[in-house]
This record gives sequence, structure tokens and C-alpha cells, in this order.
Amino acid sequence: MKQDQNRQLIARFYLEMWNRFDKTIFPDILTEDIRFRGSLGQHKNGYAEFGEYVDFIQRAFPDFSNEIEEIISEDDKAFAKLIYRGTHRGAVFGIEPTGVPVGDVQEVSNHVKAMEYGFTRLKKDLLLSLRLIEEIHNVLLENVRGGDKEPGEFRRSQNWVGGTRTGNAIYVPPPVPEILPAMGALEKVSA
Repeated sequence: MKQDQNRQLIARFYLEMWNRFDKTIFPDILTEDIRFRGSLGQHKNGYAEFGEYVDFIQRAFPDFSNEIEEIISEDDKAFAKLIYRGTHRGAVFGIEPTGVPVGDVQEVSNHVKAMEYGFTRLKKDLLLSLRLIEEIHNVLLENVRGGDKEPGEFRRSQNWVGGTRTGNAIYVPPPVPEILPAMGALEKVSA
């Protein structure tokens, strides 16, 4: 069955090739003309370029590993939902090693991307709007914890920082019914 073959191929790609940085299995699982877009935004074509990308990740995150949460396969298409793990131990895009786990690096990177996106839009549109705030929030949560919790949307339930409930939390933001009026007031002030 094609679906089973796809699942096995994806499992080998992540669990054998990536988790072991084993480039010797390229011919077994990839075509020579592979076109790959990495999580760090790099595009690679063919075994040589893709192999360089694997080496780049290994140098930056020598303990890098993947855990497959789910594989969906239908006909000749397949999708894998993953959890990446690893520690920033080598230079990446001019950033010296921090010893920080992969997830935290992605979150920090998203903060920078979200701020740059917001500033670029503000320079262009010269208007802070609820839509822009939602767009920035979407960039902020791309491929990180909470990314499946309605990014780009205002929250619909109470949250807090620290503690186990609102009563012992370090910080409790405004309740849900106050969010849209407060955001609307912010939008009017900035107009």
C-alpha cells in the first residue's frame, strides 16, 4: 500500500537520516533531484546541497533529533507533524552558540521576525491596527509552542503567567470581555 510506503519513507527520513545525520541513506530514500526547504528558511537542491544543509544543522545542533507525532498519508502525498529537539552549540546565521534548546531559539527568532514584520508594516502603512496586531501574533507563533492555539486571533479564554491558577499567578491579563474594547481603544489612540 502506498500509504504504508510513505509512512516508512518518512520515518526513515527523520528517524534514521536526521536523528543519526546519516547521509549514506540518501540514495535509498531521496531522488537525486531533491528540492528541500528547511525549517530555517534555506532552499537546497540535489544531494550535495542537501548534504551541506544536514552538516550545517549538525554543526549548529549536534544533539538535534526529531520525534514524529503523526504521519498523514494519502495517495502520493504525505505530511509529518514533528517535535524538534536539540541544543544550540554552533554558530547559526552569525549567532554564536548559546546552549539554548531548539524550541527556545525558534521562539526568540520568531520574536525578532514579528518585530521586524510589525515595524516594516508600520513604516509602510503608518497605522497600528487590530489586523496588524493579529498578523504579528501569527508570525510570533509560527512553528513554536502555542502555534496550534489560534495564532493571529485574540484569545477566547483567560490565561495567566506563573502559578497554577489566576489566584496565585504572577500576572493576569485583562479578562476576555475586556480584550476587544481595550484593543479598540489602542487602535483609536494610534490613528
